[in-house]
Amino acid sequence: MYAPVTKLSTLLTLAAFSFALVGCDDVKPQEAAGAVKSSRFLKKANKFVRKPARRNSKLGAPLTLKPSEKVVFTGKMPPFSAYDRGGGQRDPKPGDSGADAPSDAPEPTEPQPPPPRKEDGPVAGMTSAHNQVRAQVGVAPMQWDDNLAGVAQQWADSLATDNSCQIAHSQQISPPKGENLYWHSGQGSAAQALEAWAAEADNYTYATNSCDGICGHYTQIVWAETRYLGCGYQNCAGGGTIVVCNYFPAGNYVGEKPY
Repeated sequence: MYAPVTKLSTLLTLAAFSFALVGCDDVKPQEAAGAVKSSRFLKKANKFVRKPARRNSKLGAPLTLKPSEKVVFTGKMPPFSAYDRGGGQRDPKPGDSGADAPSDAPEPTEPQPPPPRKEDGPVAGMTSAHNQVRAQVGVAPMQWDDNLAGVAQQWADSLATDNSCQIAHSQQISPPKGENLYWHSGQGSAAQALEAWAAEADNYTYATNSCDGICGHYTQIVWAETRYLGCGYQNCAGGGTIVVCNYFPAGNYVGEKPY
């Protein structure tokens, strides 16, 4: 007598459960900062699972250069000077002690290049990881440069200590270099930085050479004329991680396609 009612109730329950699953299909995990798309790296098995929020991460604005700043690569790496941290000498103002110093005062010395950095420790494997992304669009691989990495390491050290772990692009001394930045609030890794930069491929349209959001970190990675890279990594005293990668010749020239 009650069998039809029981069967109908069961069917309604199953239908409601199926509808709930379909409704969850558009829930995608995101970085807490909202800056990095991660859908391409998720497994289909986790499609309906709401993941807990990850720690914050930031990429900063991509570095772009004017066509007039372009350096023609001659096949030989130039010497890389240290970054100007903004602490250099300035012309004294009236009233400053030393404003009336004799004109034969010694000139300030040029900053010394930072020590070279090998592709080891936290940045091991970054060349291969970059080249895997480049291979997806048919761009020739890059090579690691110890001197370029030394400059990146110096800037990572500076951001972690002198800048309270806040990411900012360096004030570069010629020749110009490309620069990608990454900050993580926890114990981030260089591999996570590369993954976040590469995920910007979803925002880039090659046909129109345009970005729907941020894509400049990705376009620097796949910039065809870039031949060398070097990366640095540093932990911040109050927690957090900084990753800096430099590229030469630089990419992201306004109005040009990456490849």
